[in-house]
Amino acid sequence: MLFQLARGVITLEKVENRSISLSERRLIFGQWYERAKPFLRAEKTFDDYLFEFLTSFDGVRHLLDEDVVDEAWVRANTAPLPKVAECFETQSVRLLVGLCRELQRIAGHQPFLLACRTVARLFGHATHTTAASWLRGLASARIIEVVEQGSAQTNRASRYRYIEPLDD
Repeated sequence: MLFQLARGVITLEKVENRSISLSERRLIFGQWYERAKPFLRAEKTFDDYLFEFLTSFDGVRHLLDEDVVDEAWVRANTAPLPKVAECFETQSVRLLVGLCRELQRIAGHQPFLLACRTVARLFGHATHTTAASWLRGLASARIIEVVEQGSAQTNRASRYRYIEPLDD
């Protein structure tokens, strides 16, 4: 939640074409904190959550109005698939390879985020387990590498790097 709030502040900076000061960030955080207080863990202090919010800014790569996965999905569905995708027989798996390539193109040299639940939604799977299996398979095939493993417990998507050539 605090990461999304940080994305919102950075989006506001772009819209207003100015930097949001630390005191303004604290004010924004304070409003969030007051509303979220009934749901927060008792053992964590205001400052604990404030620091979590402030450090979230380092991880922001995209603004709130940028849907990177949807953009990559459109590209993957319209561009020729990577040559390495030909080693798979299922068109959906081939398309997943293309999606990973397009996500890497958008991310540049940084790893890209991709949740198995997002893959399940895009490909119409009833559960995320097939999507998770496909992503593990692409990692085992050395098409992508897991840079940071996400989990339901951390509420974070995994970060990957596409390691095949981007221009094939």
